[in-house]
Amino acid sequence: MRQLIGQLGLVESVRMLGYFKDSRTFLAAIDVNVLSSVTLESMPFTVIEAMAAGVPSIASDVGGAKEIVTECRGGCVVPKGDVEALAAAMRAYAGSAVRREEEGWRAAAYAREVLTGDKMAQATLAVYRALHH
Repeated sequence: MRQLIGQLGLVESVRMLGYFKDSRTFLAAIDVNVLSSVTLESMPFTVIEAMAAGVPSIASDVGGAKEIVTECRGGCVVPKGDVEALAAAMRAYAGSAVRREEEGWRAAAYAREVLTGDKMAQATLAVYRALHH
């Protein structure tokens, strides 16, 4: 990776941060979370953690990430595998601190209201109860 970064002339733009024991430290240092998966992501914790930290997400149109990002309007969704759309979304966020802040606030509010352990457990229990009856 370091060699490729050098070959592409991105040494001043890309930071290799290494391992973080506490994700909050990492999340406090980023402006936007990017989940560029091309395979199914049922409910990615990276998006949930970013939302809880008030960081908007750009997510591929796969699995549960697209649902929570779209529902809370705390980021945007791009077609999976569409490099141009992903790059355009990243440029849009890089160019707008106001957008990052507004969508970060919406993401954090959604995480507090909907994505708590208790709320998710209650929703799962409701599904099981509905199936049982």
